Amino acid sequence: MSKPESSSRYASPRYPSKIAFHVLSLASPKPGEAVLDLCTGIGTSLLPSALAVGPAGRGLGIDFDEDSLAEARRAIEREAVGAWTDVRRSDVDEMRWEEEEGRWDAVTVVSGIMYVDEERLLQGVHRALRPGGRVAFSSLTADSLAFDHLTALAKSVNVDLPTPASTLNSPSSITSTLVRAGFSPSNIKIETVPTPSLYTAAEWRSSSCGGGTGSGRRRILIEDVLRRVGKLGGKEAERFVREGWKDWEESKAREAEGRGDGRSRDPTAHLYTLAWKD
Repeated sequence: MSKPESSSRYASPRYPSKIAFHVLSLASPKPGEAVLDLCTGIGTSLLPSALAVGPAGRGLGIDFDEDSLAEARRAIEREAVGAWTDVRRSDVDEMRWEEEEGRWDAVTVVSGIMYVDEERLLQGVHRALRPGGRVAFSSLTADSLAFDHLTALAKSVNVDLPTPASTLNSPSSITSTLVRAGFSPSNIKIETVPTPSLYTAAEWRSSSCGGGTGSGRRRILIEDVLRRVGKLGGKEAERFVREGWKDWEESKAREAEGRGDGRSRDPTAHLYTLAWKD
């Protein structure tokens, strides 16, 4: 298994998503490879992958939300990668994985894995990968401040978000899920990454829409939250996250001074996982 590449290789002002860059640095798409991007959204991770694999490769993005895919198609045209890159509207939870068997060198899922049937998805991904192929995805830690901020943001536009998948919220639970899907424990790498400044106004829509709809269960997140917030130019998202981290810092300071209530939490918000098939 080759060493993951620096995420800076995939950085682009047009696709400002730290989450996507980190996932791509683990997946490390190479020239000539076939890459499947699930819950592709507006193409935040698909487009950098397409540029990495080049004309000799292939890129395909899958998502449930047609409006997001329309934006991804425009990006494909803008980047002139349409000869080897496409998107397809499909519910990830209803994918026929037997039709994808052994077709892909890499599969990426940015955030959207938390809102689909992750057990079925990872079993299908294992089937779809070629020998030596890898899957990379991001998820939130249990009791994550990042999800608290997203929930608060959703409530500001009168939406109650569903709780993300509980089986991918710790290294041990991720490992167990991947092993059940067919991956070897020795072929799994998990990173925990503090993300206190994850969402700036510019990153908000790219990171969250880039996570994609995936299935009907996630549609509420895209349609009822991001589009309403998008009308505000991402400023509300930035404000919620900034204030959330300020609250956390103040609670830690109170604890350090012996005035805490014992309820402050570690800032680690994201888990990044890489697994490869024997």
